[in-house]
Amino acid sequence: MIRKLVATLILPLAFCAGPGGAANIIQVGADSGVPTIARAAAIAGDGDTVVIAPGDYYGDVATWTQDRLTVRAGAGGRVRVIAAGSQADGKGIWVVAGGKVTIEDIDFRGARAPGHDGAGLRLEKGHLLLRRCSFYDSEYGVFAADGDAALDIENSEFGDNGDGSGASHTLFAGNIRSLKVSGSYFHHGRGGSLLNSRARDNLLASNRFTDEVGGLSGAELAFPAGGQVRLIGNIIEQSATTTDPAIIAYGMEGYAAPDNALYLASNTIVDDRPEGGIMLQAKPGERQVQAYNNLLVGAGRLEGGLQQGWQDRITGFFKSMVKRDGEPVRAGPPVEGSFVNNINVDWTSLALPMRYDYRLTMASGLDGKFVLPPEANGVGLTPKSEYLHPARTRPLSGMPTLPGALQNYGPARQSP
Repeated sequence: MIRKLVATLILPLAFCAGPGGAANIIQVGADSGVPTIARAAAIAGDGDTVVIAPGDYYGDVATWTQDRLTVRAGAGGRVRVIAAGSQADGKGIWVVAGGKVTIEDIDFRGARAPGHDGAGLRLEKGHLLLRRCSFYDSEYGVFAADGDAALDIENSEFGDNGDGSGASHTLFAGNIRSLKVSGSYFHHGRGGSLLNSRARDNLLASNRFTDEVGGLSGAELAFPAGGQVRLIGNIIEQSATTTDPAIIAYGMEGYAAPDNALYLASNTIVDDRPEGGIMLQAKPGERQVQAYNNLLVGAGRLEGGLQQGWQDRITGFFKSMVKRDGEPVRAGPPVEGSFVNNINVDWTSLALPMRYDYRLTMASGLDGKFVLPPEANGVGLTPKSEYLHPARTRPLSGMPTLPGALQNYGPARQSP
């Protein structure tokens, strides 16, 4: 209380009283009484809103420990926070270690740390909501440490993250309570996974995870400790230069969570690995796997092996063989589970796959092939929206009719 009173008296241009005087709006910028983000983090209190003037902020690292805090960009442009060799607590550009925190319209770039774990943003505890943020050129885009935390990400972009060793990830969630990601765009990993989560409960809906040309990610999505995982309506693409044949990996280190179930519904999963990738790798154990209405671009099946009838269409059948622990595996080991209406197509069924337009064409013949999936522990597996590039979603007008993540047809492919 004393801190707020002193700040209000000394910096009248930087503060506006909230409703009933219960909270402050702190204005940050060169023309404000609070010129740096670090200063705002030091004086903000619970319930405050920090509004940052658009522009570039070099080395302006901060630790946020407040509850019910909102940090957002002001009108007129983006806020870019560039590490420039600095770290908050040796961990990242910003560290969140408070209660409920919302961060909107902020770009984070260039995080490095002595331990090669520098994050654009690091979540230590609390409930963090990220909206319309971006994370580029960092060892980790976002790092959520183990603990009683929840991370929600909406309409955000992650690109060119990772330290190149394979040990860091574009997004990493430790053993936290929950992870939710929607309407977001992950691309061009530099080692590690585009998303690696040990969260106990995971919901990824209507996102685009595409490693793309030159991307060097490992498994696009990895859930090494299992947990409750629902993947609904995502576009997932493995690049030709991937460092791991698996596209989705589940429980590869065992099943530590009390509830271990993987649900794959209405995803478009694309294998661009020349040798053939593994659509789904799941370790046997006390878990369940259910998959409905997924569109598979390539020969691999979610349940392992190759789609029957594809062998003669692949140049060199044994190019689909990969090495795992010294043993040959052909398009992935078998995965036990329930697999319904997961359909393989090739590029001729898609609008413009070379440009990541994975909409089906009318000629694909898949209209009306959607089947209604059951609920998963009371949560529906029918998509309510679809990804719209870049980094947003649009609601579906009705029940889906097509398998895969996209419900609008693309233009017919033109003959050369």
